[in-house]
Amino acid sequence: MGRPAIQAAIDHAVATGPSADAVSLGAVDLFSQMRTAFALQRGSLHQAEASAPVSAREILRMATLGGVEAAHVDDMVGSLTPGRKAGVVVLNGRTLNVGPECASFTP
Repeated sequence: MGRPAIQAAIDHAVATGPSADAVSLGAVDLFSQMRTAFALQRGSLHQAEASAPVSAREILRMATLGGVEAAHVDDMVGSLTPGRKAGVVVLNGRTLNVGPECASFTP
């Protein structure tokens, strides 16, 4: 298995986003995955030359637009743009884990 190639993807401008296919590998919620990606990329910087640390904004982009770009559906979803399907996540910032609260519906 090994570590995800986060820095290599960044260096080569490869669209990338988090995914979870095995619960035994760790937490599968998006926020835990973002924290892990952030820590893994920064932890591997000593191995890469001339790499800048990834920012929290870049990790958030990977978790949102990066995922739809990697799945090649960025022309349909991924941003609040006219003509695209809208998807909004509302976060309760007052909770300890800042988990999303979902009330999904289809009109």
